[in-house]
Amino acid sequence: SKTSYSFNGTNYQPISREKYVYTKLYTTTFNTGIKLSRPKQYADPTYFVFSGCAIHPCDLQPDIDAYIESVFAIDTKAYREASLLTSSENYTFDPLDSTKYVLVSTDYTYKEQNLAIKEKSTLSSEGSLLKTTFKYPHDFLPAEPYQTMVNKRIYSPVIEQSDYNGPKLISKAKTNYENWGNNIIEPEYIQVQNGDNGALENRVNYLSYDGHANVTGVRKTEDMPVSYLW
Repeated sequence: SKTSYSFNGTNYQPISREKYVYTKLYTTTFNTGIKLSRPKQYADPTYFVFSGCAIHPCDLQPDIDAYIESVFAIDTKAYREASLLTSSENYTFDPLDSTKYVLVSTDYTYKEQNLAIKEKSTLSSEGSLLKTTFKYPHDFLPAEPYQTMVNKRIYSPVIEQSDYNGPKLISKAKTNYENWGNNIIEPEYIQVQNGDNGALENRVNYLSYDGHANVTGVRKTEDMPVSYLW
């Protein structure tokens, strides 16, 4: 948490406050092997040899049996989990009355495959609910080049982002990727949709890339193409 104050000449008054909550998610346990152990220990390694076994052989046998039977196996384990931001609160205080404030609460959910944000929902104390959803290469399998991206562990690029006000879609943006050869997978064009009654329209076309994945040609819709030299 973090709180900022202003001094009015007499007292400190809060201006804003931020609170963040982190949660452990996707906890997984793996068996990594077997450990053999023996809890029965002897301080002197010559115990069995020089303890008078030749004189009293039966006196030592119970200790030998207990030593043999004391061996046991333990599964060794590894643990994987992610501590991720799951909610936040942002307060903006009235500078004249700290009991009055505007609160904006945000909740986050994640995709387990890449630990990237899947959905972000923001609710203000004034009743406004905004939501943003994100889609990644995993969401478009088995289509190409997204299958190749996942195979190459390219998990994080946002392919599609949708913004909502309540249940109503405000806008959507989609970046379509292409395999340009030579292990280069980069955007081919960007599409945008305004409102829930429209359709995705091409806004930016990437025309070519060089051998280092630098864009060498791009064109906005109904505009002149632009070339880049590297």
